[in-house]
Order: sequence, then structure tokens, then C-alpha cells
Amino acid sequence: MNKADMRKGMLLKGKVGAEEKIYRVLDLKEKVLVLDYVKKTMPVWKTYEELSDCVEKEEETRAEAIDIIDVMEGESRKTAYQRYNMISGILPFLSEESMRIEAIKRVSERYGISKQTVRNYLCEYLATMDVRSLAPGYKKAEKKLSADEKNMRKSLNKWYYTTKKRTLKNCYILMLQHFYCNADGNLTEEAKAAIEILEQYAKTFQERNPNLYLFNCVMHLDEATPHLHIDYIPVANGYKTGMKTRNSLTKALQQMGFAKAVSKKENETVAWQQRERAYLTELCQEKGIDVEVLGVQRDNLTLPEYKAAMQKVEKLEHQEVKIEENNQRLAEQAEKLADQIAKLDEKEKDNKEVLKKHDLRADTLKTIVKETEKDTKKLKSAAVPVSNIFGSEEYVKVKKSDW
Repeated sequence: MNKADMRKGMLLKGKVGAEEKIYRVLDLKEKVLVLDYVKKTMPVWKTYEELSDCVEKEEETRAEAIDIIDVMEGESRKTAYQRYNMISGILPFLSEESMRIEAIKRVSERYGISKQTVRNYLCEYLATMDVRSLAPGYKKAEKKLSADEKNMRKSLNKWYYTTKKRTLKNCYILMLQHFYCNADGNLTEEAKAAIEILEQYAKTFQERNPNLYLFNCVMHLDEATPHLHIDYIPVANGYKTGMKTRNSLTKALQQMGFAKAVSKKENETVAWQQRERAYLTELCQEKGIDVEVLGVQRDNLTLPEYKAAMQKVEKLEHQEVKIEENNQRLAEQAEKLADQIAKLDEKEKDNKEVLKKHDLRADTLKTIVKETEKDTKKLKSAAVPVSNIFGSEEYVKVKKSDW
């Protein structure tokens, strides 16, 4: 890959030496700071020449950021953000090895954990760029994607997560043109078939469900999978007391022939959903489309359970905001610390220069003293004592050639 095409955060895949490697790019300078995506070892600097045979690797997990529901449990989520809070102060120093080592040491001392544990948290986060990866026992689920979901994620990675500033709307248009239109820009036969199936399903909905009063039905073609938004009112009749006609989904489904509930997972709603899916599957098969059922194994919560769950989510989101604010403060402190360290390094450099000059002066003085002592010794050896006729003070006579 060319130097101009590289960017921070991208994944590179290719042979480096004799090994097949996957790297996460963390920084770009004269060299490239990378982390081994598989082994999750500490970052190292590589030359652009060493990575010239690598190509960009698509990263499906980055598109998961658009998921609406985070299935992580409360305690796991809390632990993940606590661990992220530990390592957030190290992130500004990734490119400076000495400062990074010092930051890891400080985190280890502050939280009472080993430096290796800190490095493990750091490498895990840098490899995935996902806070959830720091949760205890975290492992990405082997989720089977439909063709439309794959197309959406490929499109996000290809057109949205780039240096070019494209909107999601533009990416969606590009996705439609690339995956769902022919060379002339018209919808493919598969896309037309999907629209026909949804139209047939919508037209026969009221006939199949006489006790579900349909008042609005809209087809959406602006997302990865064509789908319908259906609004209806469940209506039940024949009440013996009070109003003869009432709004009740359970009673409406029973009057449509569905048996009474025997358990939480075997009730009128579940039976109705299964029938509707079976009908939609039949329509698809008539058009030669195979159906993959994904994401239907979800718990049905009662209203109090749902409210309790949402309150827990709100509490966790509030904690998340607090953690993010704390992380921002730590990042600002880290930047100030980096500036202080840089100034101290500069001051130390100046002091070393001053000491070097003093050392030079000291060496010069020592040389002068040695030379003076040598000359004095020479003069003393050449001097001849002479009697002083004018007093007791001693005189010496030295030949002019000895000076």
C-alpha cells in the first residue's frame, strides 16, 4: 500500500517477511506505528517499505457502531468502562515509548494491578477500537449476516469510513447503485421482486387479520433491507359488560383463532408472529428468494420489566457520560503533562550544555596548572643560589636561556 493511502485506525493485511499479518495502524510519521491485530502485542514502528505489500482489510465490527441496542449487561458494561478509564491516560503517549512506559507504570501503581494487565487492556482496546472488548469474558458473537447487512457494512467501510467527507445519505446512494442497480442505473430483478412481495403482503394484511384495524402502512426502501412499517389497532368484540368493542391485542388474536397462552414463550402474540413470518416466507419462495430468519429469539418483557430495564439503561448511560467527561479531563491533564515533560527535557538539555562548557573550562584550567607546575619545577632546577650583600634575603641566579 502506498504511503498516501494509509490512515490512522485502518487495518492492514499482508505478508511481512514470511508471515501473514494483520496490523492496526495507530500513527503515521517517518515510520508507521502498528499493533499486531491477532497477537495483541505492544505497538511497534514499521517502515513504509515493510508494509508496501499490505492491503486494507475490511472491518465489519466498525459498522456495529450504528447498532441501536447494546446487549452488554450492566455489570459487564460498567467494568468495561472502568478498564477504559484506566488506560485512557496512556493513549496520548502511544508514539513516545518512554512516556508510554512511564504512564503504564503510573496506572499500575494507582489501581494496584500489574503492568502486564494494563498492557493487556491497552492492546485489547487498540486492536478492536471498541470499549466493549474490555468487558470480562468478552467475545464477539458469531453473528450470521444477511446479504443486505453485508452490503450495508461493506458500503460503510468502503465509502463512509474514509478520509473523504461523505454523508450517510451519499453512502446509501452509492450502495444502491453498486449492489442493487444494473449498469443502466435501474433496480435489479431481485430488488423489484422484494418490492412486489412487500406490496402483496401489505394488500392482504387486513384480510388475514380482521381484528387488527390497519390505519397506516409505509414501505421503506432507504435502508439496507426493504421493509414495511405497519400501524394497526387491535379490536376485540363481544364483551358482555361495559363496552361491547374494546382495544385488546390478546382478545383480538384469540378471536382470530389463536389459542390462549400457556407460557411466556407460547402465547397468542408469538403464534401470530410465526404465522405472519410463514406467509412472508411463502411469498418469497414463490419469487425464488430464500429467507434467512435472523434476530427473532428475543425475550418478551412485561411493561414493568421493560420500564425497569430502561431505567437501568438510563443509569448506565448517565454513568457513561460521567466516565467520558472524566476521560476528557484526564486527556487534558495528559496533554499538560506532556508539555511539562517536553519543557523539562528542554531545560535538561540546556543544563547539560552549561555543564559541558564548565567541564571544558575545568579541563583547560587543569592543563594550565600542570604546565605552570612543570615550568616552575624547571626554573627551580636551573636556579643557582647567590649571596645577598645588602641583607639576609636569598637571591637566585638563572641563565637567560632557561627562561
